[in-house]
Amino acid sequence: MSSAIENWHLCIEKKNVDASFMDQGIEFYSPFVYKPIQGIDNVMNYLNAANEVINNEHFKYTDEIVGENSAFLIFETKIEEIYINDELVTLDSSGNVTSPS
Repeated sequence: MSSAIENWHLCIEKKNVDASFMDQGIEFYSPFVYKPIQGIDNVMNYLNAANEVINNEHFKYTDEIVGENSAFLIFETKIEEIYINDELVTLDSSGNVTSPS
């Protein structure tokens, strides 16, 4: 699982989310979208767009909680006057990012 988290951090660093470590049936739940984002292409497009917006000079990870099949990557950033934090990543038994159970 740590390799998926390492890959995630590299994607954030490079500002480009890579689908190679995502489960085929991924559904991403965003607090900004009223229904799940489904499928690797849609999730990648959403995450890359979100990464462009939130990954600015204020963005930083503040903590990381890693379990057997999940990781909670706690971050904070600011967009104009809006403070944003927290991100939950769930992993399947192969270490791929997948939908929360």
